[in-house]
Amino acid sequence: MKRRKKRKKRNAIIWAVVVVVILIAGYFSFVRPHQQAAKTVTVGIMASSKADDKIWNSVAKTAKDKYGVTVKFRRFTDYNQPNKALQNGDVDLNAFQHKLFL
Repeated sequence: MKRRKKRKKRNAIIWAVVVVVILIAGYFSFVRPHQQAAKTVTVGIMASSKADDKIWNSVAKTAKDKYGVTVKFRRFTDYNQPNKALQNGDVDLNAFQHKLFL
């Protein structure tokens, strides 16, 4: 009987520590977004049509309004260029490998 009480007490302490760690991690991950500097990301995209440009402009506007992220675009004409630019650090993201591309 004493073993069960000790085990329950130990389990309760472990769960309390786990909860505290999760709360601390959550605080440092989500509570301080106003302290982050405004971010700018450069996205490598393939040369596109007017319809695609309209979509990308909408994405940039939403990113700026909702998340405070400025999105700049760098257009490429060759499918090998975006990966090289990403590897060299010229762009932060690339967005040409979509379902239709694959």
